[in-house]
Amino acid sequence: MKPHIKKKPTKFEVDKLVELHTRQDFISLEKYCRSLLEEYPNHHEVQNWFGVALAGQELYEESLNVFFKALADTDKNLAKAKTLNNAGVSFIKLDDPSSAIIYLNKAIQEDPNNVSAHF
Repeated sequence: MKPHIKKKPTKFEVDKLVELHTRQDFISLEKYCRSLLEEYPNHHEVQNWFGVALAGQELYEESLNVFFKALADTDKNLAKAKTLNNAGVSFIKLDDPSSAIIYLNKAIQEDPNNVSAHF
């Protein structure tokens, strides 16, 4: 690992991701994620937000690629469940219900209390 690359984003950086998402400013969210990924290239949470930013711009296929990368970089159940759920939603938007069901079921397996995956 390069010395200038940090392991995880600061609270301020995460709060900014949440704020941009709350405002539904998906273009700014995408730009901010891209800049954070230079510092935290394998950080699951930043990758997940990046996928959300792309999905928010209706770039669902691109978002799936990012969600798959995020899944490869985490082994935490709750983080995995959130990303699996996001991938399932992107598959719904791509009119691929059978793939959506697979990913939403995986999200439920990782976190049975994940309410949004049950829809």
